Amino acid sequence: MRQQSPIELSSKVFSRQQLSRELCVAFWFLLLLTVATLGKAQTMDSPMRIAAGPPGEILVSDSVQDKVIALDTSTLAEDWSFDVQGTPMAVAYASNLVFIGNATTHNVEVYRLQGTPNGPGVTLNFVCNLGLTAPGTTGTIRIPSDIDIDKDSGLVFVVDSGERKVKVFDKAGNTVSELPSSTDGPLLSPTAITVDTTRQEVLVSDYGDPNGWFKANVPARIMIYSYSGTFLAKIDGGASDTNAQFDRPQGLDTDGQGHIFMAESLKGQIFVFDRATGALVKKLSSFGNQPGQLELPLDLVIDKKTGNLFVTNNMLKRIEVFPAAGGLQ
Repeated sequence: MRQQSPIELSSKVFSRQQLSRELCVAFWFLLLLTVATLGKAQTMDSPMRIAAGPPGEILVSDSVQDKVIALDTSTLAEDWSFDVQGTPMAVAYASNLVFIGNATTHNVEVYRLQGTPNGPGVTLNFVCNLGLTAPGTTGTIRIPSDIDIDKDSGLVFVVDSGERKVKVFDKAGNTVSELPSSTDGPLLSPTAITVDTTRQEVLVSDYGDPNGWFKANVPARIMIYSYSGTFLAKIDGGASDTNAQFDRPQGLDTDGQGHIFMAESLKGQIFVFDRATGALVKKLSSFGNQPGQLELPLDLVIDKKTGNLFVTNNMLKRIEVFPAAGGLQ
């Protein structure tokens, strides 16, 4: 059931040209925002970020239709959707709150879900913006490209690709800190995030800087920090093992068994790494348009109840499901 956002922007905060310039800061990975479509007969036009939602649901942001869609995890049928006043990028859910990264307003908007998930009458009621900026005004997050939440501590971690930082908030919207906390292990072109609540670690996929725009000859990588922002380790995309090399890392998740799952958007594969050693454990899928294949996978999430792995298959406008995390559970 589609629901209209309660917030109506009184004026355009940015022109289309200004917004385009802002989005270009995050390099070509944000080309997904301009994917051409022939119509909207399908449920999704540009599935981007994905997150675990209320029980039995996953949430997907669609940057062409400008909405967040709740899908049933068993059937992938649409349960409800929510129209966003702007371009939705990141999406997350915790404690009946839905968090939406809005690239137009530069806010992460927090809504309270009302009604019964998987049923009629679902609405989202605006609560606040992270950073506590006023509704309808420009926020402090230039490009809110991904979000993850530690549901126990209530900390909300937001990748700001424009500022090349991870900004940390509490669920009430207050600013807590920024990562990294020092010049060690800087982020150069961060795209996506996951938090490992068991290890108290923050994992960020980063395109690096292979062309030397900021820092010469830095390959793509996964950066790992403590919650306080201390750099701990990295998994290098320019590994000597050519089978383990990656170029455009996007969505991340962990499975609680020492594995890191990463969407390699350029090659159309899911890479699985061992957290302790950084070694490649397995690859899932291949580039292509057949069932189970991927073209521009942008995000992934593991259903903690079933172990199934859900992937946003952007160019093919669908969600791909790999049972038992591709055989690793």
